[in-house]
Amino acid sequence: MKCDMNLIRDLLLEIETKADGRSDGVEIDHRDLDPYFLQEHLQLLKEAGFINAHEVPDTDEDDLTHYLPIRLTWHGHEFIGSIRDPDIWQKTDKAVTTAGSWTLGLLKDVATAYARQKIAEVTGVAL
Repeated sequence: MKCDMNLIRDLLLEIETKADGRSDGVEIDHRDLDPYFLQEHLQLLKEAGFINAHEVPDTDEDDLTHYLPIRLTWHGHEFIGSIRDPDIWQKTDKAVTTAGSWTLGLLKDVATAYARQKIAEVTGVAL
């Protein structure tokens, strides 16, 4: 399975929007995705330390573990903060796609550089 960073971004934004700190978990809209693909990405987010999630074994005998997100972690908030802006995300995605190689850390670094550039343009303050 290839990691879909657009889906990762969408999931983080959805969890951030829906998590209220009072419920037992956030129901994720399936978006007509293959359930395995969706659950693999939620598992990756949990493994990366971006979300807290309950692992819920499936009862349908298809051996699919479901991940029910509870909330974003501090690292999840920091990461989504760096790629929240659609313009910055588009530039970041294009840059790492063109380069042909990326890591989460590198992706965040590129997004942060674009954010710094945008802040400098808007405020006149060089960071």
